[in-house]
Amino acid sequence: MRGDKRYILKVHGGVANPDSMIFTQRDYAKARARFSAFYNLMSAALRTETFLFFGCGRSDPDLTLLLEEYAYDFSVAAVPHYYLTAIGMHEDEKSSLRLNRNLKVIEYDPVNVEHSGLVDELKNLGEQVEAEREELIQTRNW
Repeated sequence: MRGDKRYILKVHGGVANPDSMIFTQRDYAKARARFSAFYNLMSAALRTETFLFFGCGRSDPDLTLLLEEYAYDFSVAAVPHYYLTAIGMHEDEKSSLRLNRNLKVIEYDPVNVEHSGLVDELKNLGEQVEAEREELIQTRNW
């Protein structure tokens, strides 16, 4: 994960290979043991990169463990990560995610049951990130 490339991580298998999917607590435990190098990489990346999480649940025990460890290890100095979700998350839950996992919540209007609004929101977010990146380059105000 070096260089200036951006990555999309899909960590719990997929429909094309059902045996790779994780559903139970036991599946999570087996994955942590079998793929410990991946979890070490994720732990390191959380400390050096900025993540945008979407399409994942807030109850994933592995993600919770990694994010809470990062948030508590670095406390005030921890750079936040972002969690994209449909409008409607309770303010208490947003506050808890910020405090305990160092996640800033970004909400979007799903528009319909297929969440077609997500595509527009991702495009908008990409444009905002690029504009901010350009401003940082121009001003050198890191």
